Amino acid sequence: MAKLPPLPDLSCFMCGNPVEGPRRRLQEYIRKGRAYCSGSCSTEFLRINSSTTMAATNRKYASARMTKKNPMASDACILKMKATKSANGTLNRAPKGRGGNGKVSVIQESLAKALGWGMEHVVPLGMGRGNGYPTHYKIDIAEPETMIAIEVDGHSHHNKIARERDARKEAKLREMGWQVLRFTNRQVREDLTGCVDAVLAVYLRQDS
Repeated sequence: MAKLPPLPDLSCFMCGNPVEGPRRRLQEYIRKGRAYCSGSCSTEFLRINSSTTMAATNRKYASARMTKKNPMASDACILKMKATKSANGTLNRAPKGRGGNGKVSVIQESLAKALGWGMEHVVPLGMGRGNGYPTHYKIDIAEPETMIAIEVDGHSHHNKIARERDARKEAKLREMGWQVLRFTNRQVREDLTGCVDAVLAVYLRQDS
């Protein structure tokens, strides 16, 4: 068998340390143009890259999209809103603060910060309406490059309807190529390190 040519020496993209490992992994690093000496350096790059990409995307699209769809940019909508508020006596009343879909739990946030991964990642389904699925799913915590999804379940996920909804979501995400990991609030609260280790074990297998 012919001897394989030696691979060039590689340095970690994040810290500059020498990179060693199986030939297949080193070849993949060469192909990507980035090498990592450890899982923590790889995770740190993904965290920074994800944050940078998201910020750039928001700067490019979000402002124009929100302006275009903002009903308060329409004089007719403004007049209609004022007429409604005048009729019910709330025209000069300050709006109440409220939570919403964008709120995340402290438990979810603690796991996301420990991993350095993003939260509330949107996955468009591209299926249109009227087929029993939403237009998109939101993943509690996600690493899009390796398609690892983490769902953190609180008490609201315990009833039968919620479990069926979660199972349907998980099945669809797996069908799309995502690996789905699921933890309860209690697991994350009582053993954050163990949860992080479980996630990174899956991540490192993906990266090998």
